[in-house]
Amino acid sequence: MLPELRGTGGHRGAYVLRRDTDEHVELQVITLWESFDSIRAFAGDDLGTAVVEPAARAVLPSYDTAARDAPGRLTPR
Repeated sequence: MLPELRGTGGHRGAYVLRRDTDEHVELQVITLWESFDSIRAFAGDDLGTAVVEPAARAVLPSYDTAARDAPGRLTPR
């Protein structure tokens, strides 16, 4: 998914966070966008539904289907 995001208009970066537990590994992807319009161009109008690519669905034993937003602003120093 991350290589495809790099070419998406309005995409400003991403972080992949990993947490190891005794039973499994949890991954959390945080994406940064220029605007909600940029997100809609990528994900569609339902911003509450996570975009999980078919290749990821095929190898992940489970994943969240809900997406959450945390609006904020980054300003240069």
